[in-house]
Amino acid sequence: MKFLKGAPFVAPHGGPWGALWRPPRGLGHHIQRQRASTVSFFKEHRELAGPPPAAALAVDGPAAAARCVPTAAAAAEDATDVSAAADGHYVATMTPFVLTRSILKAARNQQRDLKLWAAFARRGAAIAASMPGEDLSRILSAFGSMGLRHPSFLSAAAAALAPQLHLLSPAAVCRVAQAYGQLLCVHPALQQQLQREVARKAATMTANQVAFTFASLARLGAPPGPLLRVLRRELIVKRDALSPGALVVSLHAAGVLQLQDGKLLAALCAALCRLVGSLDSKGLALTANALTRLQVRNQFVLQLLVASARRLLLLQQQQHKQHQHKRMQPRDLAMLVHAAVAAEAASPSFIKAAANAATRRMQAYDLQALCLVAASLTKYFRQQQQRKQQQEERLTQEELFKLLEKAGERAGQLASQLTPLAVCCLVDAFAAVGFRYGPLLFHVPRHVAYCCGDEEAAAVTGAEDAGKGGTTPENAADTETALIATAAAAEAAADTAEAGSAAEAADDSVKRYSVCQLAILLRAFRRLDMNACALLPYALAALPPVERQPQELQEQKLQTQQHAEQQDTQSAARNVEEADVAAAAGTAATGTAATGPAVTEEPSGASRPLLHSLVWILESAAANSFVDRQGLFLLYEHLAMRAGELPPHALAAVWDCVARLGVFTSQLVQALQRQMLIPQEVRCFSQQQLQRMRQAMLGLGLSPGEFGLIRVPWGLVPQWQQQQLMLQSELKQQELRESSRVYVYLTLKQQQRLKEDGTELLEAAAADEAEEVAIRANDFKGVLLRPPISYSACESTC
Repeated sequence: MKFLKGAPFVAPHGGPWGALWRPPRGLGHHIQRQRASTVSFFKEHRELAGPPPAAALAVDGPAAAARCVPTAAAAAEDATDVSAAADGHYVATMTPFVLTRSILKAARNQQRDLKLWAAFARRGAAIAASMPGEDLSRILSAFGSMGLRHPSFLSAAAAALAPQLHLLSPAAVCRVAQAYGQLLCVHPALQQQLQREVARKAATMTANQVAFTFASLARLGAPPGPLLRVLRRELIVKRDALSPGALVVSLHAAGVLQLQDGKLLAALCAALCRLVGSLDSKGLALTANALTRLQVRNQFVLQLLVASARRLLLLQQQQHKQHQHKRMQPRDLAMLVHAAVAAEAASPSFIKAAANAATRRMQAYDLQALCLVAASLTKYFRQQQQRKQQQEERLTQEELFKLLEKAGERAGQLASQLTPLAVCCLVDAFAAVGFRYGPLLFHVPRHVAYCCGDEEAAAVTGAEDAGKGGTTPENAADTETALIATAAAAEAAADTAEAGSAAEAADDSVKRYSVCQLAILLRAFRRLDMNACALLPYALAALPPVERQPQELQEQKLQTQQHAEQQDTQSAARNVEEADVAAAAGTAATGTAATGPAVTEEPSGASRPLLHSLVWILESAAANSFVDRQGLFLLYEHLAMRAGELPPHALAAVWDCVARLGVFTSQLVQALQRQMLIPQEVRCFSQQQLQRMRQAMLGLGLSPGEFGLIRVPWGLVPQWQQQQLMLQSELKQQELRESSRVYVYLTLKQQQRLKEDGTELLEAAAADEAEEVAIRANDFKGVLLRPPISYSACESTC
């Protein structure tokens, strides 16, 4: 064997060398027997330490059982050990390595024992300073995946990670960011360093790590501009390596941040076209929702999403009962339908499949999905009526009404969860297609009364229903689907004085109806030709007071005097110019004296109702002939303050409603007159709108000529005015002759120009108006609404 000395060991093959270098046959069996004996030793030791097996007791009989019965002290010790194990006291002795392994194993097995996780958090907070950063990142990832937020542990982990964050790998940095993003827990000391490390290590991260880090930082808040540019660049470069889940979270994060970046969205949409077939229903729903929030109108991408969703719906219909857990969830279907309808990319086959699936599984829908599906499908039905599709491709009215009926029944079952926003969404969706669901519409006023704090009205209404209805099957069926949970709570609170504090707490938690929400309900009731007198007092009472500055009050009085003194158009022009100068001077004085105590701020945008909501309330009051002096005066004051924002159709609607109510205020009339004579922007009225406004002014006893509205023969209209009138579609379709009467709207400058030209237009208009006034001499005239005492006192003080 000397020739092998100093040479590398090589086992020779063949001949006797193979047999010499093989281990003995019994050596492997000997090692296995030794290992088995060691394992059996520990197994026997555990069995001896625990209670005796039942088989041994059965064989040895009662004597053995008596020998094995523990004493009272041993039983108490065992009970203490069991309770200590249940409380997690054994976790307090774990080392960092054992704690990490135990937490990862519990997260992998989806163990939901809250006491155990609380013990893990306490132990982790105690030894966080001595744990490696990589292990801390894995533990944080486990807590994030389980959705368990323990502030003490998160704070200790943040303090321990801050000094060693620069030593972590890119994967560990991604895990830390994702964990804090999942738990929505922001630690300022760690967040700045985390953002800096992400920007430094983004180039070495994988595509999925960049995507999940971007999504986590978006959940924690808008990342700074430099970091956002770094992540954007990495996502664009590595878009082809994104997995389906990473692509979905990237689009969702962009939607949360409202990131209108064309290059990034184009890159993500290109990756989406490649991966759309591998997305599940949740991924499709989140992607569609993100594209809707970003207002992406790429029809090709949206149609791919719709086609993939339709394929999943058809596959769902073919699945057996054992695969029902793979069905498209209600919220996913609702988001898909909403996105497809909002982008006008929904195919008729997808809509029909979605409507059928929603009708079958309506009992599984929650309130949010219910409202979203109802609103989206009714909107699609209106769009389809405008397109006039073929009959076989249409969503039929019977299918839609069947779905809405199921939705109404489901809303009755979820009555205790109904919010003002949900009620408005459902009622508006039903009214948009003319579907009357009695139980919901009947109990809407009670829900409004209770949410607005009028518990007596809700209780009285409930008592009247109980007295009239009895116990008939119809009333019982209505009660099952009605919104009576809130009224029952109100009645219970009103019956006993002991429940006063509970009622106050409930009132604090109940969401109140806003002005805009009440306006939506009023418009829906008007569409359905229903009496809304029970809702109008709450809508008028919800209007915020109009805060006026002293300069505005002086300007209003000045305008009143100027309009009263005007006798012809020339003097009116001079007075209006003086009013403009006074308003400009008042504005300048207000700006220089901004620190004065008399200056009041403009109402905030949150409490300021939308302009179309004010018009809807006025239209509902006119439709129901509802006259409330104080409420209408406040509504007119809001409209007068925002008269310059009224579009032509809204301006015509305001005049029509005021004439139908028969009451008006001088403030509103002067504001409308000013906007019509000296408009801030060009207004184009149709012939029908001009006719409605002229009839309304005559009905109120006003002169239409003072507002610039005249009716004259077509032959007297000058050439430049005819060119403007011919832009109206109504006049294009008519065969106009010299004697054909047309309605003309003239501003103050146009009237002055006509006077300079010396045409007979204004004289003919005045004669026509005088004839109309003579015919209406015996008709009812509008009533000038005086301000209430509180408003009069306020104006006199100012």
